[in-house]
Amino acid sequence: MDPSCGAGEETGFLPRRGDGHLLLAALGGAAGVAMGVLATTVYAEVKGWATVVPALAWGGGLGAAVAIGAVAGLLPSLRAARMQPTEALRAT
Repeated sequence: MDPSCGAGEETGFLPRRGDGHLLLAALGGAAGVAMGVLATTVYAEVKGWATVVPALAWGGGLGAAVAIGAVAGLLPSLRAARMQPTEALRAT
């Protein structure tokens, strides 16, 4: 890979390789799980209930976010890979 075209380099917080979408999906999933737990805790406190959030719900929310992020990052890449380079650049 040629480093002059950005292959293998990292700039700032997100890597330039194709796994940046997975990191963003994981961060978004973690934020969504945290907001869901907070909303559940507030609702349970208002009702006078004990707060119970199963680990399966935490893992399921995070796993779903990463899976959706993987598909969302992969589909445009696959579509661009089938095009000629000039056509792919023109389509952006």
